Amino acid sequence: MIVTENLKDFPATVLPDLNMEVKSADAFIADTTLDEAREPLQPFGVCANASKNRT
Repeated sequence: MIVTENLKDFPATVLPDLNMEVKSADAFIADTTLDEAREPLQPFGVCANASKNRT
């Protein structure tokens, strides 16, 4: 999932092929707080792993 206010640069026709989705920050917060059944995201773990794999 990509959370950004720059939605126009992430076309909806391309993202499903990459198994990704894009949301505005407001939509992300609304979905996160309203959907208690959803497994919480682990953004810090993702960022930490990404920084370890940089070349």
